[in-house]
Amino acid sequence: MLLAGCKVDTTVAIRSDQDGRGAVSVKVELDAEAAFAMQSTGAPLSERVRLDDLVGAGWTVSPWATDENGAVSLRASKAFDGERQLQEVLGEITGRDGILDHARIERSRGIARSSDALSVAVDLRGLDAGLAGDAEVSRRLGEAGVDVAALDASLTDGIRAAFGLSVVLRVGDERRAWRFMPGDHRSLSVATSRVEWDSLTTLGIALILVLLAGLLFLAAWVSAHRRAKVRRRPGV
Repeated sequence: MLLAGCKVDTTVAIRSDQDGRGAVSVKVELDAEAAFAMQSTGAPLSERVRLDDLVGAGWTVSPWATDENGAVSLRASKAFDGERQLQEVLGEITGRDGILDHARIERSRGIARSSDALSVAVDLRGLDAGLAGDAEVSRRLGEAGVDVAALDASLTDGIRAAFGLSVVLRVGDERRAWRFMPGDHRSLSVATSRVEWDSLTTLGIALILVLLAGLLFLAAWVSAHRRAKVRRRPGV
């Protein structure tokens, strides 16, 4: 209810390098109305939004920053090494089977060409307040005379109206960005490929050396064959 009419935008950026390592960065932006509502009880955002669990899990979290318009933002980032760690890192910010899932890192290495790809699934269809699914909260609210279903629906509408998500994927020099709203569901991917000039150069040099060795062997064989023929001639 506090966030009704407010905007909360989140940007999740995933960068994967050619060795399968990379980092996940998250930026959360609250507009001036949302920032005021979150601090309406007098407690600062650092107390209202507890991030100790992220810090404890190895995330680097910046302090809340306020711009000239009263909007506030926060950034967090964490490195990963390989697909499995990437999935774990995303789970730390969205939970198991959260809004970002099925992260994949694909690497292909060939003599002439190599490729790298990064993909993830975004699912905002289940974005809701979750009151109706919490038995203890529902029981207590019901005992207080609160219509849990109506409150849950109202809170869900407020969350969906306030929430926005941007996802940025980057592999090497290839970068793509998408914007999502509650209810969206999509699989994202970005890929890059390159010619392995070093490998091709090495292979070319090797082939030239093999060719030269073959020519030298052929020249030596021809020369030896000619000398043998000369020795077999009468009078020689």
